[in-house]
Amino acid sequence: MRALLVDVRGTLARAASTRDAHHQRGKVYLARMPTSTSPGSPTVIDTNAMPWEERPDEKIGRPILRKLLIDDPETGMGVRLTRYPAGVMNPWHTHHCAHGMFVLEGTLVTNAGSYGPGTFVWFPEGELMQHGATAEGDVTVVFVTNKRFDIQYR
Repeated sequence: MRALLVDVRGTLARAASTRDAHHQRGKVYLARMPTSTSPGSPTVIDTNAMPWEERPDEKIGRPILRKLLIDDPETGMGVRLTRYPAGVMNPWHTHHCAHGMFVLEGTLVTNAGSYGPGTFVWFPEGELMQHGATAEGDVTVVFVTNKRFDIQYR
């Protein structure tokens, strides 16, 4: 496997704008890319206010959780928070897009190894892979795609 591994130290900055935002319990979060932004106007998303969305998958047998942060309708590029519950592995699969995972909490288990918080793993487009959480604990990652996300199980 040719996954790119980068050990990143530091904190993730939260970007944002409340344009096209949703409100929940007085908090603001964004689910889709804004249709227009002014130069220098960031997109700000309060991920703490967002509920986790369950994404059932019959190949996995249990849902994966996600919070959709950015979904660019023009390029398909996406950014989401993804949580694999303890013991959940996404079995062998490929994508027509490349994607990266920045580990926030827990241990990301892949066919190339296991990686803890602060590690970024990049999976090239078309690469055969599997990834998920350890049996002992959940893993939460920032999941980034370079174009529209799809999945083909092997």
